[in-house]
Amino acid sequence: MLTTTFFIAVTSAALLVALLSWSIAKPAQRVWPPPSGQAGWQFWLVWVLVGILIIGTLYVGIVDYGSRGLDAWHWHVVGGVLLVLGNALAWWGVAALGSRPTTELVGDLATGGPYTG
Repeated sequence: MLTTTFFIAVTSAALLVALLSWSIAKPAQRVWPPPSGQAGWQFWLVWVLVGILIIGTLYVGIVDYGSRGLDAWHWHVVGGVLLVLGNALAWWGVAALGSRPTTELVGDLATGGPYTG
């Protein structure tokens, strides 16, 4: 099950990279951001792939925990600090933008919070 989940997560990541590369190369036929600014098939495809990647990565990380012999306490401290700081930055950005522009739906230009120049 672990190998299958890992393969599914990596495939999801590869598909996301391919779709985003396609969107850069062919803007008229882009998948992301959604061309209509609405929650069409492009929106759902990208977010389902992101969800699969996140859930698969969490599953593999939890089930495979400790298998590499990196159980020293300092790795827990470093990982915890990075986890808290990364989430704080991400949620600050989401709070500054609001939910609709965060998911690439129609919204106003953000000029405050982490987006100040």
